[in-house]
Amino acid sequence: MKKLLLKFVLSLFMALPVSAKDNTLELTSYGSFLHSEKVPDALFFFSKIEKNDSFELRKALRNHKINKIVLSSRGGSVFEGLQMAGIIHDKGLTTYIPKKGLDGSGNCASACAFMFFGGNTRVIGGKLGVHQFYSQDSKAKVEVTKVEKEALFTVSEIIGFLNEFETPPFVFEKMFQQSDMYYFTKKEVSQLQSNVSELQNDNIKKIEMFIENLIKEINKDTIVTALNKKNDAVKKNPVHKKKCTNNAKHCADKSLCVMATYGGAYGKLWSVNPQNKKYVTEAKARGLACGVPYKVSEKKCYSDPKQCKDIEICKQATFFESNSIKKWNASIPYYNKYVIEAKARGLTCGVISNFSNENCAQDARQCANSDLCKMATNTKNSIRYWSTTSYYRKYADEAKRRGFKCGVEETKKINKSVIKGIQSKLNFLNCKAGPADGAIGKRTLSALLRWKAVGGNYHVGEINYYLFEKLSKSKVSCQYHGYNEVSYNDGSFYKGNFLKGRYHGHGILKYADGSIYDGKFVRNKIQGYGKFKYPNGDVYEGNFKDGTFHTYGKFRWINGDVYMGNWVNGERTGQGKYTWANGQTYNGPWKNGRMLR
Repeated sequence: MKKLLLKFVLSLFMALPVSAKDNTLELTSYGSFLHSEKVPDALFFFSKIEKNDSFELRKALRNHKINKIVLSSRGGSVFEGLQMAGIIHDKGLTTYIPKKGLDGSGNCASACAFMFFGGNTRVIGGKLGVHQFYSQDSKAKVEVTKVEKEALFTVSEIIGFLNEFETPPFVFEKMFQQSDMYYFTKKEVSQLQSNVSELQNDNIKKIEMFIENLIKEINKDTIVTALNKKNDAVKKNPVHKKKCTNNAKHCADKSLCVMATYGGAYGKLWSVNPQNKKYVTEAKARGLACGVPYKVSEKKCYSDPKQCKDIEICKQATFFESNSIKKWNASIPYYNKYVIEAKARGLTCGVISNFSNENCAQDARQCANSDLCKMATNTKNSIRYWSTTSYYRKYADEAKRRGFKCGVEETKKINKSVIKGIQSKLNFLNCKAGPADGAIGKRTLSALLRWKAVGGNYHVGEINYYLFEKLSKSKVSCQYHGYNEVSYNDGSFYKGNFLKGRYHGHGILKYADGSIYDGKFVRNKIQGYGKFKYPNGDVYEGNFKDGTFHTYGKFRWINGDVYMGNWVNGERTGQGKYTWANGQTYNGPWKNGRMLR
């Protein structure tokens, strides 16, 4: 009976404003939040997290000078929980889990935990619990999964929020690998709290005393009586509808697509979560695309080129150079298998061969002399230079080994006026090359390295008229600071934050090969949380350290396989879960990328 009474009281609080005239505690409700003039600088949260609670939180913060959020909730909407966690973090509020809640000990669990971690000062008097958000067998988890899918939130986005709150890494392990609710131990709680001294004992006693008084008032029915005076007009009109979450055939097209797909910034894909298979099947049966772009029709094509149709094999085996000439994509191991299969079928795929020896495309040592110089050099304004890109450099090295000059003039013959021009351009770009005296010294070379470090198209040892031209057209400053967008000569692109000419903070970097990184940089290094998409469609989302996968992350292969768990220096190491496209799973320890069965 007591639990039913508490539930009834809370439902009334969420529905009606309560003034000091109507009850002794001077309560006002904002969605699931309660405010009392007895503790004017705090908001209390004892209920299920529901739709529009984030709106009500903002409303309460506008109406009162709040610096503390008291949390004792078993969770609810993941979307609202994360939204409110962001608000709490941005406002620098304190979060406190009380020793007592309205239905027992203080208990902040599931989506409520996000709100707790959002606090600037975090103090735990009761219990803090987390659990997995994807499951096939747990009823509690399935309910959260449905809420999460409706809100379009993914595990990677949850990790993004928690990283922003500087949440300890061990929380991720407990959150994503527990089949049941996990409550942190006393030892773990000490690591989860922060700035504890800022919430003084007097404030804690005041909060706990208020909760005791609230429970007494509820037991005396005084609040129920007061609320009923204002609730005479409230009518209960339960509506029973067939729910889309129970049967895919009951979904409207729009809702069906929400449940059947995932993704966002890089385009939508059909969900591979077994929970959503019925929605994918129903969407395809209705002929809905749901925003999923065209991709290879046979999934096996991604792992076995022999399964590809001719048009698919050519798409994977070739690429266009900047001069719109189609080339074999043989320099990248992943695509080379498609090149081999295309040639085995006798397909040209629109590639025009310029080699007297076909093996020249893979091995510079097999090239004829005339072919070698074509591959080893570039020509700009009638001046020939050695190729310096990673793929063509092997041809330049082979040409030099054979003693060929291939029409390339030596650096020592560069006009002194060109060197002065290079120095002037470096100074214009704030790279500090010193006086433009036409002499190549340490300051000039250091300036070139600084320009290269911020994205300048400079190859060590290249000092010629071609370099002068690149500097003349460059917008890459050594002193980029704050937000900027930069396009590079090799086709790569960066938009985001700079610090003294280096990538720093959030940014998006598109590489020349089509790879895309969207996430955090620290002084030109990929560091922190981010998302990396490979040219073939594989995607990693999670933490990085010095440009490698580290701590916790999720890797999704284009064939539908998924790994979610711990990483150390780019290798799957620690606890992790691997899910194959056919639904089979392995959940256990890993070391250096291998399962420890």
